[in-house]
Amino acid sequence: MTRFLVILALLVLIGLSIDRGFDRLIAKLRGGMGPRQGPAGSQTGPPTAVTETLVRCSRCGVFVLQTRTVKDGQGRVFCSERCRSG
Repeated sequence: MTRFLVILALLVLIGLSIDRGFDRLIAKLRGGMGPRQGPAGSQTGPPTAVTETLVRCSRCGVFVLQTRTVKDGQGRVFCSERCRSG
């Protein structure tokens, strides 16, 4: 019985190490392929960061992306229709 438990434990450890090895191999293959090629064969490189301006709601003071704001006729900026009307 003890021999069976030892063999079972060794098999589990071997299986875990093989699984981790495959994970590392896949990560290395995905990350080590170099820059992507565009449709015309040009290198596109890593994606560029997109920045957006945060503005403060005139009523509650929460910061919200400028593209998601609600404005009134006086040029004030609100985070939602609820803040604008309330």
